Amino acid sequence: MSRFLAPYLSYIQQCTDAPVEFGHAAGLMCLSGITMGRRWLTSGHQANLYMLLVGPSSRDRKSTSISKAMDILEAVEPDRIGPSDFTLEGILSRLAVDKSKPDKSTIVLPIPEFGTYLAQSKKTYMQGSSSTLCQLYDGDTVQRMRARETIVVKEPKVCLFGGAAHGFLEKYAEPADWEGGFFARMIFVVGKTRTHRFSTPQAKNDFARAAIVGALSDLNAVLKAYPGGHPLDVSAQQTYESFVQSIPDDTQGGPAVVAQRERLLNTIPKLALLYQIDDNPSSPITANSVLQAIEFFKMAWDSFKFAYGLSSGSGRTKLLRRIWRKISYANNRVMRRRDLLRAFTMSMGEIAPALEDLKKMGVVGEVVKDNVHFYHAKISFTEAEGDVDITTDDDERSAPKIVN
Repeated sequence: MSRFLAPYLSYIQQCTDAPVEFGHAAGLMCLSGITMGRRWLTSGHQANLYMLLVGPSSRDRKSTSISKAMDILEAVEPDRIGPSDFTLEGILSRLAVDKSKPDKSTIVLPIPEFGTYLAQSKKTYMQGSSSTLCQLYDGDTVQRMRARETIVVKEPKVCLFGGAAHGFLEKYAEPADWEGGFFARMIFVVGKTRTHRFSTPQAKNDFARAAIVGALSDLNAVLKAYPGGHPLDVSAQQTYESFVQSIPDDTQGGPAVVAQRERLLNTIPKLALLYQIDDNPSSPITANSVLQAIEFFKMAWDSFKFAYGLSSGSGRTKLLRRIWRKISYANNRVMRRRDLLRAFTMSMGEIAPALEDLKKMGVVGEVVKDNVHFYHAKISFTEAEGDVDITTDDDERSAPKIVN
């Protein structure tokens, strides 16, 4: 029986019309926020997560999903909420060793505008931030020496919960982010499932919020009172190992794809721990919790392929995706040719070949009415979710195979 996740999903669907996947991810981040440092896998790994919600700008309520989750977590564990905007020095100082505050090295970083972080990380004052975040995720001791002081962070327990718009990810994600291990530590979540659409903002429901805060507080009290390691029971271990063995051990798609697959497989026990705490925090991890984690893994793998596809490939491939996305988001998925030209400030000679490619791929169609050319999305950009291969022959680096 779900003690927090199911009630949280019910609550959040009353507050926002964000995709169900975003609500589920946000609930897991709340559980991760109270679990770190209190319950861990017997292997020693903490239940920390780096999660990134990916979707179109504004429409999928990425920031709302993050802020709602952090509101609940802050009501239970205010000292564990970190800043959304930070420098490398600032975050390390926040996590630095302090014997009077043993819980200080445990933090959840909410980054609603992750694209902004990516842009800033390329600047001089933030250089090295991504590699440091990798160290913090792994729980490695970080020591940073400066002329006047030395900052030491021991056994950090760090979560990151971000939101990235398609355009920002496409513009700022670089090969080093994918292949250097930073994005391999991310669990990507793309929204697919909507139960409704709100036409107006929803009123606050203080009673519902209080109930959810109470549910998380009750679990938090149990974890605080009885800290320790969680083993996988025999059936859970067998279920996990069987699934891992079912995944082909190949290197297709390049180092970024291989790294993501291996990291995600290693994340399954972490997720299973959170599902177990949600079900029964006094029990070893069961096969049912592992099965829930495997289902989340499958969704996250599909989401990774979609996110990787956004920022991989040549300039031509990226142009095809941008045009396809623009048409998909237009009213009734239809755009006039001249509106497309205005949107991309390009000549017809530049955009026409891309439109022809999209027509040949079967994702865009063309209709001429009264000498006016209309283009419509035969397959929506978001509905495809990685099921359509839109790479071209001139790609500078390989993208994962994403054709069904």
